[in-house]
Amino acid sequence: MKLVRQNDESLLKIKDDFTLMERAQNTPMDTISIELSTITDDLQRNTATVDKYGFCDKKQQVSSPSACDGSSSGPNPESADGIYSSSMETFLKSASTEIVRISSSFDELKRNYSSLLTDFCEDPNKKSSDFFGTLNKFLFNFEGAVQFVDRQEKAKVSFCFPILYNGIVLYANVLRSSFKD
Repeated sequence: MKLVRQNDESLLKIKDDFTLMERAQNTPMDTISIELSTITDDLQRNTATVDKYGFCDKKQQVSSPSACDGSSSGPNPESADGIYSSSMETFLKSASTEIVRISSSFDELKRNYSSLLTDFCEDPNKKSSDFFGTLNKFLFNFEGAVQFVDRQEKAKVSFCFPILYNGIVLYANVLRSSFKD
């Protein structure tokens, strides 16, 4: 610790560089992957339903009640020819765009995580919760060790006394470890 303090004391605050470690530990990538897949499947199913049967909202229901009561067997003609675009269709298009963006970001996250595992010489199949849990534990223990060393160094200093040297008063710390009982 003394050597680190002499060369680069900022290294002792390594935990400050990993502020999201606990959240990363508690958000397994496997869970994110499953949820993203489920959302994508649900979006595709909803899009297929709207494409097949159309979608009614209050505006359309007033102009064409038969299309909303389930008696319509085909696509909504107002929506199909572009005269009327339902809020559901707009939502599905927007959601689809966001899912593509999120999927792309998640793919990049997986590549970065794989690279991180390689950098730490870890098994490429290691679960993210296990990896970040181990790293979080290391940071916690490192911070505890720094605090322990600090307490030990402070406990060694017992008192301070003045020394006159060439007309200048200097103060010297006397370490308890210097004296034998």
